[in-house]
Amino acid sequence: MYTLQEVLTKTAAIIDTEDDVPALFVTDASSTHAFVYLADGSFLYVADFLFSSDEASASSSYRELLALHKALSSDEQVFRQFSTNLVYWQTDNQACVRFIQFGSRRPHIQRIILSIKTKERDLKIRIIPVWTPRSHARIVAADAGSRFATSTDEWFIDRSSLGVIFRLLSFQPDENCVDCFASAANTVCTTFYSAIPQVGAAGVDFFAHTPSQPNLYMCPPISLAARAFGRLAHLPGKRCLLIVPRWPSANFWPVLFPGGSPHKLVQKCHEFRPQCYSPVPCIFTSTKFTFLALLIVT
Repeated sequence: MYTLQEVLTKTAAIIDTEDDVPALFVTDASSTHAFVYLADGSFLYVADFLFSSDEASASSSYRELLALHKALSSDEQVFRQFSTNLVYWQTDNQACVRFIQFGSRRPHIQRIILSIKTKERDLKIRIIPVWTPRSHARIVAADAGSRFATSTDEWFIDRSSLGVIFRLLSFQPDENCVDCFASAANTVCTTFYSAIPQVGAAGVDFFAHTPSQPNLYMCPPISLAARAFGRLAHLPGKRCLLIVPRWPSANFWPVLFPGGSPHKLVQKCHEFRPQCYSPVPCIFTSTKFTFLALLIVT
């Protein structure tokens, strides 16, 4: 059983903090995908659903309800662990909160609400919707997840070329190394930080963490390269392999090569021309760039 005060306290924690919260699911729906994750810090449940053409053409509120419905329908075992308990749902869609609480006069909306309520009964749970603005950190993560499948930032270097670089620079991506910008599909190391909640990730957002490992592997999105180096410079005792394209007009270039010379933290610099891969075509998959492997010691 639960009391009103317990519900109010937990709701306030969801709204006012960025802390991990047990039994909290966060969703976001883009025009093509729905993303759902359990925000208890475990990364044990993360799901991405592709909308059909009809679903993609529906309203944003309908797609948000679909995100919840798809999660309840496809992963019942996950929700059964909360049997007889409350499950909290964080969304940035105020209409969806009202729909779950009061229903809708629109037949197509009401049908999916009834289906969600049927799932609640079958799973012996009760869903408490909680609205937060789009700027809330958990919603930002869910939003990134819903757009992840179409992101051009998920490019990576072919493993054969990386193997040569590892040998040349005596760098080992072993248990003492963390991949700072990766996904479950392209990580170089067993331990990795991801841009979105993912099963197996050590955490979301490298910049929000202080790695304990002595070695770091970084192949960041170009827009984050300068910031990544700045963060690295403030992590003492680290040995890092940073991969960036040879791109003198990019905004990271004067940070890594002030005055045209390598930064004092750069111990070695090696040029190579790898093959790049990406789930979505991008500049690095269409053109064979020259890349730099920078060995940095702080």
